[in-house]
Amino acid sequence: MNNNHNHCPVEELQVSGISNHEWRVADGRLSNRSPGKVLGFIQRRGATFEVLDLGAPDRDLFFDTWMASVQFFAEAPSGVLNGAR
Repeated sequence: MNNNHNHCPVEELQVSGISNHEWRVADGRLSNRSPGKVLGFIQRRGATFEVLDLGAPDRDLFFDTWMASVQFFAEAPSGVLNGAR
């Protein structure tokens, strides 16, 4: 379970292309004026995807797939705790 405040329900994630290898991930529940709307960025680097989590910008995160990098920003479904219901 992810306790980071920079995560939101998967159905509320907004992923916008910045270029052909960069995406912005935002919380669709928040206004465009909200300073917390942008959760982070994804950048394709060769065969991997690097995530910049604005909640922990000093930590390097890499994923094997684009979908896994997007899923990083999603909260665990309610009722799921450490992989068990």
